[in-house]
Amino acid sequence: PDSFGYTWYDWEPLNWINAGGGTNTGINNSTESAGPIDIGFPFKFYENTRTQLYISRYGFLAFSDNALWDSQSQIPNPESPNEVIAPHWAPIYAVAGYVRYLRGGTAPNRWFAVEWNRVRGDCCSGDGDEEYTFEAILHESGDIVFQYTTMTTRGNFWCQASGVEDTTGLDGLSTSPWCQQVAPNH
Repeated sequence: PDSFGYTWYDWEPLNWINAGGGTNTGINNSTESAGPIDIGFPFKFYENTRTQLYISRYGFLAFSDNALWDSQSQIPNPESPNEVIAPHWAPIYAVAGYVRYLRGGTAPNRWFAVEWNRVRGDCCSGDGDEEYTFEAILHESGDIVFQYTTMTTRGNFWCQASGVEDTTGLDGLSTSPWCQQVAPNH
């Protein structure tokens, strides 16, 4: 656990929420972020309760529009941006599919899902594009779920960070080792 008390485990079965019919964020090869977007319920995250968020093409959610670019670091880290939820924060340069969100459930069991579908990173000359499909689901209870289907790399790959961190970037929880590939289908 981190100092705040967030914990994570990796044995939850894959229960994919297809956001393909959800709201298009407008994020594409030339648009890096979208927001503020209403979550649909008050979401408690660290020391704050939020009702809106920003979605970054680079595989993370944030609660402010400060520094929504691809320059990721280890989690936690006090460099901007902070107060992030990052299922797969990586240099993503192309959107071959979409970045969409979907809301569902009824109180007190509502959820908000964001799907990055077929987003690509052009890592390493000659190796071909990396391609990723993953999502983050925020539950009204405060639970956060990261799910991954396609996580294709070709030889080398860009470093990525996965996890959550607070408003200062001093407390957080990394859900995968820094700079290591995230496995598909979990």
